[in-house]
Amino acid sequence: MLEKNMYCPQCGSANREGARFCERCGGALGQPPSQPQAVQPAQAYPPPPRTGGRNVVLVLVILVVVAIVAIAAVAAFFLMGNGSHLEITNETHTPTSALGFVVFAVTVANTGSASGSATIHCTVSYSNGDSYTGTQKITLDAGQSETCTMSVMTSMLHMGDMSGTYSCRL
Repeated sequence: MLEKNMYCPQCGSANREGARFCERCGGALGQPPSQPQAVQPAQAYPPPPRTGGRNVVLVLVILVVVAIVAIAAVAAFFLMGNGSHLEITNETHTPTSALGFVVFAVTVANTGSASGSATIHCTVSYSNGDSYTGTQKITLDAGQSETCTMSVMTSMLHMGDMSGTYSCRL
């Protein structure tokens, strides 16, 4: 049976009477001191705060921000054409009166610092809602200009119809 009158001078835990070593810390037990020592209660430390949930949220927020920045960088790269800047500098159109097509002459210039590619879209629209588009891909080196000629076929219903609206875009 455990006697509580023999205390370890190192850790203060109770040991059996006559024990030579402390059962808790292994320290040498001698004669009990002439004056009893106050036993200090074990100090309780609060458990560390739980941050597991916060860490997961923080990691997710960081990943979302990185993804948004990456998407924006990729979009900027494609929208800016990697240093190229193609623009339409001149556009003329000639509707034919006999055949149902419109001839476009489109001048495109690259005012950027790198070569770039784009697709030219020329559209003919009529008041009845009919719309016709022709496309042509163009690649220009930095500082280069080029005039492209494109024909946009329309319906035979529009032969001789000069009332269309004409537009070109990259």
